[in-house]
Amino acid sequence: MVQPVGGFGLQAGLAAGSRTVSVFLVNRRTPRELDSLKDESFAFQTELELHADTPFLSRPDARGLLSDEWDENVADLQYRDVGEYAVGHNVAADGDATCVRTCWIPEAQVERVAPAEMRDVTLRMDELAALQDGADARAKLMPLVERYREWIRGQQALVPDTPAKRQATGTDLLNRAGVVMLRRFCKSGGGHDIS
Repeated sequence: MVQPVGGFGLQAGLAAGSRTVSVFLVNRRTPRELDSLKDESFAFQTELELHADTPFLSRPDARGLLSDEWDENVADLQYRDVGEYAVGHNVAADGDATCVRTCWIPEAQVERVAPAEMRDVTLRMDELAALQDGADARAKLMPLVERYREWIRGQQALVPDTPAKRQATGTDLLNRAGVVMLRRFCKSGGGHDIS
């Protein structure tokens, strides 16, 4: 079955004229009446596989655009560039831009989140435990506040302009980060400007 993606697909970033293709396996074997023979008419662990000469389009996950749940909105913003090429119905699906398939045991690659290298920032617990006083703490921890401030500035350019919901979520996240940074920065005797 081939159908247009519809208006929401366009809003989620798919090109006009994009289509969805649904492929189904229909078991036309005659059901067996005896319990001991029923399995003979079932189809177990079948696999459907499609190959393309031109790349499949990545299907965006639009749940966050449709949801009022904060977590869904944040996930939508963070993973706005991650799509899927296939979706299974009563089965998992896997694939890439040239080949998609059903699969019974899905797998996913989860990117490693590595901390950024920060010079002149004290983060080791044994060093923090050895702080002498407030002045020593300020000297060793203020570089972290400064790096956080720089990070917030850099993230401002990454907030998308459209759709409006993603822009609002990104702006809200940066405002929250700014409040946290200002709370720490002001308590440390710094100024109020994060720009």
